[in-house]
Amino acid sequence: MDTKPTLTTEERTQILEIWQRSGRPAIPLRQGETCRDLEKFLSHSNIRDSDIEAIKTWVKEVKVSNEKGHCEHGEFILLEGCPKCIAERRQAEHIGLEPAPELIGVQLAEEAGIVEAEEEDESHRAPYNASYHAPYYLADGTIVPSVTTVLGILDKPGLPYWAWELGQQGLDYREVRDSAGRVGTIAHHLIACHLKGETPDYFAVPVEVERAQKCFEKYLRWEKEHPISPVMVETPLVSEEFRYGGTFDLLAELDSEFVLIDFKTGGGIYESMFYQLAAYWKLLTEQGWPVSSARILRMNADYDDFEEVIRTSLGREWKIFTHCLAIYRLQGEVG
Repeated sequence: MDTKPTLTTEERTQILEIWQRSGRPAIPLRQGETCRDLEKFLSHSNIRDSDIEAIKTWVKEVKVSNEKGHCEHGEFILLEGCPKCIAERRQAEHIGLEPAPELIGVQLAEEAGIVEAEEEDESHRAPYNASYHAPYYLADGTIVPSVTTVLGILDKPGLPYWAWELGQQGLDYREVRDSAGRVGTIAHHLIACHLKGETPDYFAVPVEVERAQKCFEKYLRWEKEHPISPVMVETPLVSEEFRYGGTFDLLAELDSEFVLIDFKTGGGIYESMFYQLAAYWKLLTEQGWPVSSARILRMNADYDDFEEVIRTSLGREWKIFTHCLAIYRLQGEVG
């Protein structure tokens, strides 16, 4: 069995981009074997040459089987189309439809703690029409998992019931989940552009834009009460010691202290969100930032005011994250 990796860093990035844009499918390797998590698979230090060849073959087949070629926006597209194509198609599908059923579904998902829009994948830190978040690399070029990928191993027991409830209403839970995700993405983008002094740029369904703007208005209300000075906005960091990466929403100076702030647009604040914050806190302290506290700021379009929870210590939550990280690595080991 060959164990010498034959992929360059650039090749790994390109392959991951194609896999992400193709919907993260299972990739056939040897007979009876498939790769279901390519990001985790490529993070291994030893990969069979035969598996790499199988992955490269899959990439070629995806490109060849794509009959769409270049879209009208001048972008090469794989399966669903470029982000502008997808947005335009979804907007056309919404013409003449009442938004109420979809919003009811979003409410159910948020209350179940299943949909926290901006945590679906690593694309939530960029504008709606941007590509997914780039992989995280150590100094030696090794790909490491993201915070949200690691925490993805945690079970969400409310998911089957939530999906069943939506089915009873004639709704597809995937559409409801994705719509809530886009609202969170746009809201994050609006806040980030505001903090950076940039002009927002995105393409989305009008009802989703309206909901995102309501979230943004609640953020502005919070900011008026908390005069902050942004230090880092949506900045990716990597831990060489613990070998993971993450992109937090905001590190700001408030009352002469550095505070870590995470924005949420769902229906509640849940314990698992603090596991995520603990991982971000560790990334910052490893870089030498003396973070004094972490807070979650929730801005939901259906509520009148914002909600804020502040923690000055996340020791227990950090321990939970490290255990998740250990389990994630054990699951990825080749037996």
